[in-house]
Amino acid sequence: MAGSIDIDGAAGSRIDWGDLAAVPDAATFTVEVWFNSDSFATDDRQLGGHGDSDANTGWFIRSDLTTGVVRLRRNDAAGGDSGLDPGTGTWYYVSFVHDSTANTLQAYYATDGDSAVTVGTATGSFSDPSASTGSVTIGAPNPNTGRTSFSGKIAFFRVWSSALSEANVNAVFKNHITGDGSGAGLSNLVFNWDSSFEGTGVTAGDFVDQASTTAASAVSGTLTRDAATPTLGTYGAGGDPEGRLKGGKLIRGGLLKGGVL
Repeated sequence: MAGSIDIDGAAGSRIDWGDLAAVPDAATFTVEVWFNSDSFATDDRQLGGHGDSDANTGWFIRSDLTTGVVRLRRNDAAGGDSGLDPGTGTWYYVSFVHDSTANTLQAYYATDGDSAVTVGTATGSFSDPSASTGSVTIGAPNPNTGRTSFSGKIAFFRVWSSALSEANVNAVFKNHITGDGSGAGLSNLVFNWDSSFEGTGVTAGDFVDQASTTAASAVSGTLTRDAATPTLGTYGAGGDPEGRLKGGKLIRGGLLKGGVL
């Protein structure tokens, strides 16, 4: 898996973009994430989301507190399971497709070695999350009250303002994408964080408005944690296939190879 940020699980360790109006909360959306966990058993660890967990608004991708299965939670309460019960040390992909018109939630998942996704759990009567003014984050929600930060690697986190089909998901799940998704034959890509495109500093880019990986990003996020603000070292261009957010510092980077993960 080329390019990733490795989050050490310290309280509140996350990348935080603040509230982004383009990212759906109370509407149709598709969310995708690649991750490799150090610890993802029966615990409440967040991969990403858009919302305010204390105000019970928005949506969050988390491991289930009792089963360890990856879930998309609505309003920090009711949610739908993906069917994926991940182990540690393996790259996994998971996608949730919420169709606001049909009030359904469809999950897909895969491992790094798969050529196609597995059709996961379908949840009927999945009503829209409440509108949120909370942050778009990966690694931990903001605020992080009562939540355990994710511990492990995350390669990318993407959100579409449409319900991708199974064919759409299979077309994009291993690909790096720039721009609005039209280069992949799709549209409505509204948020796109990809570690393989990153550089240095204390910010992280949303690459949705980029025509190439060198163009200026439209929105910047900040690496942060509850106790202190870490610095962002070089990643996405080095020789190592990961970065490490540990002790407040992201040390090394990943390498984009052939345009795929």
